[in-house]
Amino acid sequence: MFNRKDLAYMREYCVAVADAARARLFTLAPTEFPELESGPRLVEEQQLRNTEQVTAPAKGRGSVHRGRNRAPGGASYAFENHHERHERDVVRRFAKQVAAETERLVRAHRARCLVLAADRRMLGLLRAELTPLSKNGLEIRECDKEMTGLKPGAIHEHLAKVGLLPPCHKPEVS
Repeated sequence: MFNRKDLAYMREYCVAVADAARARLFTLAPTEFPELESGPRLVEEQQLRNTEQVTAPAKGRGSVHRGRNRAPGGASYAFENHHERHERDVVRRFAKQVAAETERLVRAHRARCLVLAADRRMLGLLRAELTPLSKNGLEIRECDKEMTGLKPGAIHEHLAKVGLLPPCHKPEVS
């Protein structure tokens, strides 16, 4: 799937892995000495933490909970836990922050390809924020998998296995 031409543009790959609590931003770097080192390899450029991350409240706390309510006259309506709405807003704000830092990294490295890896909820939020970049020629590839806790090599291996990044090659012995 990837050829030598793709390998020449490795610095032009950026990778963002994120969940509701943290994000990690990477570039794909070629090795300096391919005959001696395996490569390319993911290089972590930045880590972001969601400082607003809300923990789940103890059961029974709060005045409103998820359920249905019956209005006078028999009509029913659903209402939402205030904590859940706040949690969604916190995650949405964090996704905006991750998208802004990802965009900065993409521009700084003149990336032509961005790989996003996150759970479905975060992936949707990031997609909404980063789609305008694709109009400027950036290819955006997606992986619906949460990988923030993995080591860079494991992230690279998985993304290469599903065809989103060039694979890591063993040293080229002459």
